[in-house]
Amino acid sequence: AQGLEEIPEGINVVVLSRTDPPQEFARLGARRQIARIDVSDLRCTEDEALALLGGTSLDRDTVRRIQRQSDGWAAALVLLREHLSRPHATVEESLGEGRDAIFEYFAGEIFARAKPVNQRALMVTAILPSITTAEAVDLVGSEDVARLLEYLYRRHLFVDRRRGAQTTWHYHALFREFLQEEGRRRLAVAERRALCARAAALLEVRGEDDEALALYREAGEFGPMRKLVLAHALE
Repeated sequence: AQGLEEIPEGINVVVLSRTDPPQEFARLGARRQIARIDVSDLRCTEDEALALLGGTSLDRDTVRRIQRQSDGWAAALVLLREHLSRPHATVEESLGEGRDAIFEYFAGEIFARAKPVNQRALMVTAILPSITTAEAVDLVGSEDVARLLEYLYRRHLFVDRRRGAQTTWHYHALFREFLQEEGRRRLAVAERRALCARAAALLEVRGEDDEALALYREAGEFGPMRKLVLAHALE
């Protein structure tokens, strides 16, 4: 912090970090000597995604789909561009290969470094499209999951926190897809079905019936499905 105060006029310093500036930088922030560019400011718009993917002969609808799936994450767009630029590459084949490369990144940089108990917590909480802290504790069966989600959010590791009537946690779409695939591969079939049924019940309480139906279907719980469909038919 003291070093930054000595930077001459006309010189800018760019600092990259996954964490917020420490308290020692508060005075610099108050004096507007620090400008913060948040992760949300770095998400590529549709036009920016089109520029990044330029030269790949993609139509606008495909670019829009890629931008939505990647949530504007520049690294993902670059990985996809690399596969799309190969000779005779097809769009669907390249998207699949690019997705695999992104999943390898998640596996190496985040998932493999987590303790087994935290790996399970990530797979379980990713079953829902969004999750409250109370729901996460209910599904995982441990209060520690709240600290895990907060840790990932503070370090901008593909977890977003949204304030509202209840605070909800949201995984980046590609990270959630990766965690769901890991869950299908690593969790016992009976355990995953039970978790899906419990998650569906939580969504039903929230009034998110479409998402609840999808999870009841995955859990093979046809009784609650019929009851939910019948309730809608009677409304």
